[in-house]
Amino acid sequence: MIHAIVIMKSTGEILVSETFGNSINPALLSGFLSALTSFGRELLQDQILDTVELGQYRVFLEPAVVEEVDLIFAALTERRDNVAGIRPKLNKILGDFIATKYNEILNGKPGNLDQFEDFKPRLRQIVRQKVVPVSESQKVKVLSIFQRLYELSEFAIGAALLTQSGDILQVFMEPEDLENITRLLEGRFLAGANNLREIISIEERGILVLLGTESLITAVMFSSICPLGTAELFARRFADQISQVIEGSR
Repeated sequence: MIHAIVIMKSTGEILVSETFGNSINPALLSGFLSALTSFGRELLQDQILDTVELGQYRVFLEPAVVEEVDLIFAALTERRDNVAGIRPKLNKILGDFIATKYNEILNGKPGNLDQFEDFKPRLRQIVRQKVVPVSESQKVKVLSIFQRLYELSEFAIGAALLTQSGDILQVFMEPEDLENITRLLEGRFLAGANNLREIISIEERGILVLLGTESLITAVMFSSICPLGTAELFARRFADQISQVIEGSR
């Protein structure tokens, strides 16, 4: 989940800031980001600082240069969010902002935020755009499928529904297990694997089964005493039922 978007100059001057259901102070965030990116340039030299983890949060950074003006586009998200879901949105915001506000970036009056105010509706639209839209009735049906999984299998200890880009649609899973899944998806995305079909993995906490369709990934964690064949069987039934609800109605 994106908590805040900040568009700023490398000097720390805010051009656009927008928060989403969170009391984040954009001025404090931009000051921190300005110092962080400045330090990053000194420390990393030719490399780019693109992601920072801060407790329960992650900050995704995308630099841009408009003629001689250095810009920073930043997204403050949950720690469990991954690059496959956030980076494309941040890049879309970057592209649209430069295309529509090119003149204001170069010639606008410093400190005048009103000249960028009309970009906020487009920013909110990009942030809130769902790769896989799920209606309220579908959410109710998915919840009942989750409940049936736990009723039918004494071995199931966690389940989640995600998009192929890592957006979390429904989750009944320990935060640590969910974070491990999103990190796995992120690693695959960075390696160029944009679509997951099947992974069965024996983890420290149990057996993890990930099954993918064109747009969805279902994840089920089973206890370590569950037979591998049983885990795969229940996970496939679960995935098929979820897919029918979400994708079968299209």
